[in-house]
Order: sequence, then structure tokens, then C-alpha cells
Amino acid sequence: MGCCASREAVDDGTTNPYPQVADAHNPPPDSSRRNITAPSPRGSQSRPDVPNVPLRPIPAEARCPLPSVEPSTSPSGHRQRGTLLSQPNAPWTRSRLDKERKDWWDTRITGNTEIWIATRAIVEHVQKGEMEDAQALLDALACTCPTGEVWRGVFDEHGVWYKVPEWIVIEPEGLVDDDEEESIGGKEIEAGGGSARTEDERMGPVVKVRCRLSSTAKDYVIEMRPKDKLEVLIHRLREATGIRDKKLKAAFLGIIYQDSQTLDAHPRWTEGAVLNIMVYG
Repeated sequence: MGCCASREAVDDGTTNPYPQVADAHNPPPDSSRRNITAPSPRGSQSRPDVPNVPLRPIPAEARCPLPSVEPSTSPSGHRQRGTLLSQPNAPWTRSRLDKERKDWWDTRITGNTEIWIATRAIVEHVQKGEMEDAQALLDALACTCPTGEVWRGVFDEHGVWYKVPEWIVIEPEGLVDDDEEESIGGKEIEAGGGSARTEDERMGPVVKVRCRLSSTAKDYVIEMRPKDKLEVLIHRLREATGIRDKKLKAAFLGIIYQDSQTLDAHPRWTEGAVLNIMVYG
């Protein structure tokens, strides 16, 4: 798996019609933290004339090839590293696809981190068919998608290309069945077992979570238990901030929480750490 968006453009043959790509050798003009709900003016001089069309849903019949792990050769004759995978010889099951996708997102270390986080959220909205939410987040970022197909990548306000491989968004061909249902059921039984344990013991002690809004950079401290779902935190945050008409997404160290997850789903989260809250829509 490559460590920057420009490498995948070589692997799948897609070329960027615009000059800048988010990579280690050509960072975006401003890679500092950005205000997601307050986009900069679209008339930046450093930005090329990038067209924009509404985001398109994934066609129901759309399929793409599985990612290649073999090195490829560039037109100049130099060998390019292909997509690195955690289990290159393992069968492509649904659980493996989910893990490889997560690993790919977790290794986006170049370009603007907040744009990568938001792009991941856009992709998740598109995969669920939530096109209005996806478009609202794209517009809030002041980004564009010239093809309307997020799996071709998006451009930030400076014209930097954030390339997303097809297999990250679209269902690949050749997936095989696995037995994830059994392991999931086992976890549910374990979580519900232990009748001698009290509810407080199971949910853990109350912790204070510092939440930083992308819209204002203001911090709010919310009390909850580590085993509470993120939807509890989001609900209490809405009560504290009065935000009712915007979408809220929590992220930590580049990983976006789902509302059904708990804080300790992220192995590096600890009390006192700042949880980033994306405000959009």
C-alpha cells in the first residue's frame, strides 16, 4: 500500500489532468489545519480551473479489479511500488477487504490530514447512498470533483489532487464468503455475559472528553463512559453547543468514529486527548 495519493494513479492507469498531487515531494500550499465549515474563497490564484459536477452514486452493477500487489513500471522505466497489503497471500474475503480499506485510509500521511478525514467520510456517505450528505461535506470543504465520481479523487481549493483508488469505494470482483457472523456473535455474547457485573462496571468510570469543533476551534468537555456509544457523545454535544441543523462526525488521529462505536474502539484514545468534531451540512 502506498503512502501517498499519487502512487495509486500509476497503479490503475488513471492520470491527473491537473498539475498538483498531494505527495511528500509536492505538498499542498497550505497543509495546516482548516476550518471545514468555513471554506476559503474559490478564487485562489494557485488553483487551476478545475470543473465541478454533482457527486454521482455508485452504479448498482459497478465492480472493479482487486488491488495489485505487484510492482509496476512507469513510462520512464522506473519501477513503482504497487499497493502494499497486510496479507498479500490471503483470500479476499469481506473482512479482509474491510481491513485493507481501513489500513489504506490510516496511512494517508501526506497532503492535508483534515481533507483526507473528510474525504473518507464522503466516501462512506456515497457507499451508503447518502448523496446529499456527501455533497454537503464536499462543498463545505471547498473541494471539487470534476468527474462527479469520488473514486476518481477530489481536488482541494489549491488544486491538489487527493486520489482514491476504485477498490476503496467500489465493490471489487472476486470476493469470497467468510464466517464473520460467528465471531461477531461471540463478541455479543461476551459483552452481554457476566450477570454479576453491575452496569457501571461494564460501562467503565465516567471520563471527560474534550471535543474540538471544526467550525469554531472551540473546545467543549463532555462527560461519558468509555463504553458509551459515540451517538451518546454527539447527543450531549448538541445539547451543549445548540447545534441542531448540522452533521457532526467525531475523528481521532485520522480515524472517523461511527456513531455505533465506543471511544475505546480507537486503541490510542486516552482520557485528556482531543476529539476532533467535523461540523458540516
